[in-house]
Amino acid sequence: MSSIVVPKGSGFNGGYSGVTIPTATDWTGTVSVYKDYPGTATLTKPLAQSPDLSKLLFSFDAADILGLDAGVYTLVGNIVSDSLEENSYRIDYMTVTEMLISDQPMTTITMTIGKMDGTPTGTATKTLENQNGSAVVVNGWRGVKVTATLNDAYNIGTDIIGVESISTETNAAGYAELPVIKGSTVVVSCASLGKSVTVDTTGLDTIDMSTFF
Repeated sequence: MSSIVVPKGSGFNGGYSGVTIPTATDWTGTVSVYKDYPGTATLTKPLAQSPDLSKLLFSFDAADILGLDAGVYTLVGNIVSDSLEENSYRIDYMTVTEMLISDQPMTTITMTIGKMDGTPTGTATKTLENQNGSAVVVNGWRGVKVTATLNDAYNIGTDIIGVESISTETNAAGYAELPVIKGSTVVVSCASLGKSVTVDTTGLDTIDMSTFF
């Protein structure tokens, strides 16, 4: 499982790989966006096999993401091959943010958060779904929420950047990332761990905060 951050109004491409995908050419499927999973999908896009047959690809246009409210979503990929008798699901997470400053340089704040015993923070989940008339247990992951907040409004050129918060959840490996405007000072916090720290992003492309959390 993975976790990505997408600003509203930005599109993104993704895909699924696996050892069985190159062995068949009849793959079909969808990737769906859920605000609450399981439940009703907010958005569904088709999957298409790549020209070299190695992956199943999908694409979200900028308009697709612009229509979503800011927050954390579950991405559920359903990949199907009749010839291989495979019908499986992949679960990932997507955080949609209000911040869209596409012409500004960004800093990516990353972290891998583990428990005292070395296992990732968060909880494995199991949900019971009806698939093709049968009850199937689908494994998932509920991570801990990490937030970056701008404390003060300020100007970049002619744009006024207000007080904003962006959030994401750690994935099944304990990893999370948050994109913020380079040069801004943000407070990065994790309420579940009771920790927060003020971070100056001036001159930095990436900041790894794993040792702090």
